Amino acid sequence: MPSKKNKRAKCTHGKDFNQEMVIFIGLMEWSKEESNLKPKRRKHLALKVSRDAPYKVLLEKAVEKW
Repeated sequence: MPSKKNKRAKCTHGKDFNQEMVIFIGLMEWSKEESNLKPKRRKHLALKVSRDAPYKVLLEKAVEKW
């Protein structure tokens, strides 16, 4: 019977490292009563970006898609 203790995905820094991946970005809403940010339920989107994309690229793609 195979062991179940090591089921994590292994990171490979080979040729697959620079390929695209999918990340999910959620929407947050400011709550005036509690003076903090709260996540909006069922308000998220999936973005396909390269693994080495900087923050600005992520922000531009998220704003464009939203």
